[in-house]
Amino acid sequence: MMKKLFLPLIITLMPLLAFGAPVNPDSVYTLNLFGFVENDMSYDSRESYAIAQELFYEFPKDIHLDADGKDLNAVARGRFLSLTARLDIAFRSPVYKGGVSVGGKIEGDFTASNIAHLQVRHAHGYVDFKRPYGSSDAVMHHRLLIGQAFHPMTDNMIPDMVSINTGSPFAPYSRTPQLRYTATMPNIKVTGAALWKFQFASPVMPEMADFKNVYSAMHAAPEMLVGIEYSGNHLKIGTQASWMTMRPRTQTTIDGNTYKIEGEHCESWTAQAYLRAGNRNWEFKIESMYGENVAHHLMNSGYAVTGINGRNYEYSPLRMSNTWAEISYKSTNLVHNYMFGIFGGYMKNFGTAKDAVSPSLVYTKWANNVDQMFRASAIGFYMYHDFKVGIEYEYTGAYYGDMKPDCTVTNTHLVGNHRASLVVLYYFDFKWHFNKKV
Repeated sequence: MMKKLFLPLIITLMPLLAFGAPVNPDSVYTLNLFGFVENDMSYDSRESYAIAQELFYEFPKDIHLDADGKDLNAVARGRFLSLTARLDIAFRSPVYKGGVSVGGKIEGDFTASNIAHLQVRHAHGYVDFKRPYGSSDAVMHHRLLIGQAFHPMTDNMIPDMVSINTGSPFAPYSRTPQLRYTATMPNIKVTGAALWKFQFASPVMPEMADFKNVYSAMHAAPEMLVGIEYSGNHLKIGTQASWMTMRPRTQTTIDGNTYKIEGEHCESWTAQAYLRAGNRNWEFKIESMYGENVAHHLMNSGYAVTGINGRNYEYSPLRMSNTWAEISYKSTNLVHNYMFGIFGGYMKNFGTAKDAVSPSLVYTKWANNVDQMFRASAIGFYMYHDFKVGIEYEYTGAYYGDMKPDCTVTNTHLVGNHRASLVVLYYFDFKWHFNKKV
């Protein structure tokens, strides 16, 4: 399928390729074709919450006893899947007069289901321009990005995991349509963004089940984000904050009659801080987030109905904190490379600011009776040129219990899952330069 789609494009563009000595990338058009083909083998000691054919792991399910008192979720699961194949095409123009260049990226992925169909991950364009500032020779680099890309709270710093879940649900993971502006000065980067939910959204209320595919369109106001980051030779440190409002319902049905709902909304705030330090071989990363209604980051969060006034509901977001840290060692050999790392994550549920009307009116991504979770992982991979083999072991524990009116959880018990993964990948990366048009 990929050959049928892209081979004619490459053949068509071949006559335009610029051969010969290396060229200045600022003076040519650039086409970059890259991606990988991946095979995943994994084992879980019990039933768990997971997506993408259980490749994207989250956390173990609670104990579910049958009539004989046996745990129905205490079932081991193993799988061997070849669904993860990725193809990226990136474009970049020459630098035009005034220091302006344009570009874009399209990224497709086949992890969506057991039938290999293309899922669009990234699809965006951007405008870059550089301007001098201050009295020195310093230059400020501006970028305006429009389209679908990683959420800024995801791509500021991603764990070096073997599995595709990249530390979720302890590390935020989301892709979203957005309008993002970044200004990068020496050592400082400032970010502002407006983001709309699409593939990653908040939990759907039963009244809106028929509108699940367009649920994100009902959030008329985008999520607004600002951030600032400092980076040096061996250190990166930054912080971001976002505000979001959502409309859980636009209509309801009572006694067979449908009524329009107006004025309902649920506001939430999220703050994040992160740090990365290291050199060519060693690296340490740590990130912490305090968030409200952060289910759109693939976290076990959501909101609750905390008041009823006639047909209208009042809402309160679920509050939680998530922290992860990783330390890793990477070799720098030109042919044989390896990496070893240790990852740890922790989540704490702080409930809602107001009591929920009923446990049945608490809407979360997966389970609403989790007090805290943790994960410990050991990671390693070996890479020979573009061929990579990775192994990973992780233990994820979740403390389930009884939910109180404020959505905190008491009388907890630990449920854990052991997951072992083996991943085999082949990477490819091709780049072409085209002559600058006159």
